[in-house]
Amino acid sequence: MDTEKVVCVNGFPFCAISGHLTTSSSSSQFSAQRKTREILAEAAVQNRAMNQAMLGETGAPGASIWGTVFNLANNIIGAGFLALPCCVKQSSMEEFSLWLVVLGSASAKSFWDLAVCCELTGRMTYKGIAEDAGSLYGIRFGQSFGTFCQSWAMLYATLSCVSYMKVATTVLPELTKFGHLLKFVDLGHTEAVAALLIFSIAVLPLCCLTRIGPLSYFSSFAIAVTCLMVFYVSDVSVKTVDQPSHTTEHEVLAALPAMTVAFTAHYNGPRYFNELNRDLHRFGWTLIWVFLLSGLIYLLFGNLGFRMFGTDTKSDFLANLDKSAGNCFRWGYLIILWADFPKVFNGIREPVCNYVKGSQMMKQQR
Repeated sequence: MDTEKVVCVNGFPFCAISGHLTTSSSSSQFSAQRKTREILAEAAVQNRAMNQAMLGETGAPGASIWGTVFNLANNIIGAGFLALPCCVKQSSMEEFSLWLVVLGSASAKSFWDLAVCCELTGRMTYKGIAEDAGSLYGIRFGQSFGTFCQSWAMLYATLSCVSYMKVATTVLPELTKFGHLLKFVDLGHTEAVAALLIFSIAVLPLCCLTRIGPLSYFSSFAIAVTCLMVFYVSDVSVKTVDQPSHTTEHEVLAALPAMTVAFTAHYNGPRYFNELNRDLHRFGWTLIWVFLLSGLIYLLFGNLGFRMFGTDTKSDFLANLDKSAGNCFRWGYLIILWADFPKVFNGIREPVCNYVKGSQMMKQQR
């Protein structure tokens, strides 16, 4: 006689029908155990689908490979590439190039590993991956570990948004013609607050998009502006300067932090993979083109930017430029920030929306 057994899978109760496992026949024991495993596997699939629905991990429309290439390249390059000429000054051209190759390769590998985790677990958020990844090895980390991983990814995106707003409020008032407009809209506040207000109005509509894919048009424009900045540097850097023949360990270590974060945009990694229809082959080709493009831009801008000013290169490359070139670079810099900020903001908005959605679904189930 079969008995009904309540089995708890990932915190949700499911009913499983199990036979008499104490029968004398080993074949009947094996058949009953196999039936139980099949029921548990089906229950786990249902539970995973429920978790995916609560975390907003389903139904992402497809994005093109080249659209994702431009989006991810703009997301990676972001605001930090202007510090790369100073990194060459702190090390050398050879060491700078070598470290970029090593760190870029490591970052590409970590993006790939993140996509593989999404594929194996069927989850498309850091919270979901962290909760289910341990089950591949018979370990259950639990919801607390998933919340911890998601919080760290969201913290990085939050700090990036703060730094972008800080840079925008610093660059905007320095623009010659834009300063008069800031004073006009100041209304008794500081120019930084007025600049922040204008920047927020410009990027707020893009931040309301629920997908990253449509931002590819703005990202391709930002990448084109980035390439123009590199072309300008290559055209001006005709003056040959003496390169440092060696450097101390302390100077190399001072350059490593900026180069380490130069290839990071992992908080959006699951989202890019999800919008590529969860296709590892397409995501792999996307990573190849993204890191070839961003790595080439970094190598050229860092080395050629250092050739322009040599040992006089400052940590803020804009401070080395004259008034005319400085204004052009500032406008280009703002365009890059304008296109990238909505993608960085997505690393905050998406986890918060998923948490609210999951909480509402849990209340409905109760």
